[in-house]
Amino acid sequence: AIVKGLASVSDDASKAGHIVIPATVHYENGNTDFPVTKIDSWAFNSNTNLLEINFTDATELTTIDVKAFNGCKSLTNVQLPANLTTLGSYCFDGCSGLQSISFPDGLTVIPEYSFLNCSALQNVTLGTGITTIENHAFYGCRAMETFTVNQALKTIDSYAIEYCTSLTVVDLTPASGFTTLGQGAFYRCVERKEVRFPASVESIEYRTFSECPNLNKVVLPGATVPFTGETNLQSTAFLWVPANMVDAYAANDYTKNYRTIVI
Repeated sequence: AIVKGLASVSDDASKAGHIVIPATVHYENGNTDFPVTKIDSWAFNSNTNLLEINFTDATELTTIDVKAFNGCKSLTNVQLPANLTTLGSYCFDGCSGLQSISFPDGLTVIPEYSFLNCSALQNVTLGTGITTIENHAFYGCRAMETFTVNQALKTIDSYAIEYCTSLTVVDLTPASGFTTLGQGAFYRCVERKEVRFPASVESIEYRTFSECPNLNKVVLPGATVPFTGETNLQSTAFLWVPANMVDAYAANDYTKNYRTIVI
């Protein structure tokens, strides 16, 4: 069964704005119960009265489709169902009241624009299965203070965490197989002071640190110089690198003008 939106609204004022997604829906003519497996595209789009959605009973739900909760500005907290494997793009775009989100371990991709302009979102902790954060996924999450990664994360795409102005430290070291930070991924994160990479990082693309005026510490423990374009770091920034990599950073066109500190 697919949830396509609200069929009715409760007359109980105490329940107004609170939706429970069931495990099954009953088809009376056939006297059959069908498991709820998907929330369809645009199902609750721009429902500004929605305060809470409860997925606890939705044990068969695997998919929340494109723009399912787009513009639900009064929604504050979401705990995604345990068996969820697929989120659609823009699924929580513009949920400006959303403060927290938890990701199940079966989810592998946070899709493009999924939490665009969720300006009250404070803390993000990735589930253990997430390998990819697509472009603009957390763009404009200006209240985000912590961003906690998992071991499986490999790629953060272009502008994925742009304009997250309250985020001060990003530690990617738990992601031991992390390889790629896309163009402008941390663009305009004006309060960021420190970024730590694992040794596995292979590619840090153009403009990643543009307009991050307070960023003064970038830790790079790997055996290669990963920058593939202009870093746009402030001149006051230090690159923390292994002793045997100091000369390589001094010779690299993208890093030669920055000071290094030996890890």
